Amino acid sequence: MIFIENDKGKYLIQKTSANKGSLYSTTGGHVSENETPDEALIREVKEEIGLDLDMNNVKYLGNIITGTPIRFIYYLKQNNDINDFTVQEEEVEYVKYMSENEILNLINEGLFLESHAICFNKFLDMKKDIK
Repeated sequence: MIFIENDKGKYLIQKTSANKGSLYSTTGGHVSENETPDEALIREVKEEIGLDLDMNNVKYLGNIITGTPIRFIYYLKQNNDINDFTVQEEEVEYVKYMSENEILNLINEGLFLESHAICFNKFLDMKKDIK
């Protein structure tokens, strides 16, 4: 999964579609067979929000285990206009930029996908080491 931060310190968050639970999350998904985590990230970001990633600008921060799956954590500092995104309607209702506090409030209210909430909290710790 990837945490995309703009120059205002806000993160791109998506609201999942009704058939995906109507919860908030970050962008990312599962690694398919014969696919690297980088390839999966590129594919999932393109599918879910229509953004072409340049992996030269993306920082891999590490991974964590949440239950059975391993979550690969990536970070991108990049400005995109919210209207530049094209959401995959089957999975994403909309995207918006949110502050760290807004996201933490959603997590505390149980409105953020649990595995993504765990990863966001871990990401905040990892981000301290980004130069």
